[in-house]
Parts: sequence; structure tokens; C-alpha cells
Amino acid sequence: MRLAIEPAGPTIGMSGTMVDHDRAENRIAHLVALVRLWMQRYRERRALVGYTDLDVVSDHILRDLGLTRAEARAECRKPFWRQ
Repeated sequence: MRLAIEPAGPTIGMSGTMVDHDRAENRIAHLVALVRLWMQRYRERRALVGYTDLDVVSDHILRDLGLTRAEARAECRKPFWRQ
């Protein structure tokens, strides 16, 4: 028989302060999701650079993506943490 002992709700941490484990887990999950979103934006914007810097792609292909060449260039210049 195996017993799992997990804290239920807040507990006292090593520094003597209250620690809410559920809240800490939610913050970690939120941080992981945010980093994943930033990585996705970074990859998408790097891929878009190829479309705008190399004048190989015609404007009609960019229109298929829903962008003008100017909008694509502006999107590429944005840092990954901006929407």
C-alpha cells in the first residue's frame, strides 16, 4: 500500500510565510503557456522575414496570408513579446 501525502491548500513555508501550492502551480502553468506563445510568435515572425526580405514572394501570396507587404514588414519588426 502506498500513501501519497500532499499539502491541502496553504501551508507554512521555510521562511514562515503562507504558501498556497495551487496558486503557485497556476502561476507556473501560466508562465509556461506565456513562454510557448512567445516562442510561437518568434518562429512565425522569423518565417515571415523570409517572405518580406526576399522579394521572391508576390503580393498576391501575402494577400492570401491576409497581409500587405508593409504589414508583413511591420509584423517582423515587432518583438516576440508584443501582440
